[in-house]
Amino acid sequence: GRWYLLDIDEGRSVVSTFDDKGNPLNIVNRMGRGPKEYLELASFDVCPKTGDLYLCCYPPKVMVFDKDLNFKREIAFENPYFGVAKCDDGLMLYGFTSRDSVGVDYVKLDGSDKPAVKPVKRWHRDSNVAEVMGDNSFMRADKNIYFYTRHCDSLYRVDVASLSLVAAIDYPNRKAIKEYRKNHSIYDLPLAERGQYFLPRVCSVMER
Repeated sequence: GRWYLLDIDEGRSVVSTFDDKGNPLNIVNRMGRGPKEYLELASFDVCPKTGDLYLCCYPPKVMVFDKDLNFKREIAFENPYFGVAKCDDGLMLYGFTSRDSVGVDYVKLDGSDKPAVKPVKRWHRDSNVAEVMGDNSFMRADKNIYFYTRHCDSLYRVDVASLSLVAAIDYPNRKAIKEYRKNHSIYDLPLAERGQYFLPRVCSVMER
């Protein structure tokens, strides 16, 4: 097995790989403004079948590497995405879909450098950019892929070009917390007061 580490810091955006004993194997470090380069990484996924690495980058594109991190191709997009998941013959992507909405799109990998994007799900963007980028994610569990979003506090299972609702999440003062976070940043509050506006988050899914 291999471990993959996404390392994002000011002026640094790389993916490192390690063997199952923690020994470093290789690194993707292609920061720049040219072809086969990126300014920033947002997320990544590894195809369980091939070991290919899919990097979700800015400017908007997905860069593909083989299991030894040799560059294979890049796929450009118009909208910026923050999440990627390899599924069957395509990609599920999460990010901005317009000025006022975020959502999940499906792209069939047909060999084109700019494949057609199929809308899957849309939510009105009522959160700040940091929450849009950081609080929604694809997760793998066995052979299934799941997607969690705080826009409706729901967990979905990823099917081919679609999302199936698995669970809707509720918690005390949900409406009041959501309303507050629409217009305020919790980081403007004293540290001791932020906890009352924290939101629960699904970080992983385990199947039996």
